[in-house]
Amino acid sequence: WPAPEVLDVATGTGRLTFFLLAEPLFAGRVVGLDASAGMLAQAAAKLAGAGQRAAFVHALAGDLPFADNTFAAVTCLEALEFLPDDTAALREMARVLQPGGVLLTTRRQGPEAGYFLGRARTRDELEALLASLGLTDIRSQPWQVEYELVWAVK
Repeated sequence: WPAPEVLDVATGTGRLTFFLLAEPLFAGRVVGLDASAGMLAQAAAKLAGAGQRAAFVHALAGDLPFADNTFAAVTCLEALEFLPDDTAALREMARVLQPGGVLLTTRRQGPEAGYFLGRARTRDELEALLASLGLTDIRSQPWQVEYELVWAVK
């Protein structure tokens, strides 16, 4: 059975890729995508020893360069409120997610969320958006002061 592929949208310096590949029970591959070539260069340098298990793609979250139903999981951590169009980005993440696959994202909360006018959605707003994209089993859980984790299944 093929090893799972994970897409990490707005990967930045590859933090999630680094820790996921260090997990002994994960035998898959991670593709990190970011709009910043500089961030991707840092990620590639950090994960140079990962070989084919890590790949990095310079692209925008609102126009993912992958076929439908490609990834077993898609993550986008601590980034939705910084994207030009979070709805378009989440639509694309749902599109490239395999049926039965898991989306993991974060929702900005806490005192600083107010600085992101029109960008930091309430829990109900984000969960409703994910449901409108055909995702199910949506649940939010505490994570950090500034963020909560939001899980969904395609």
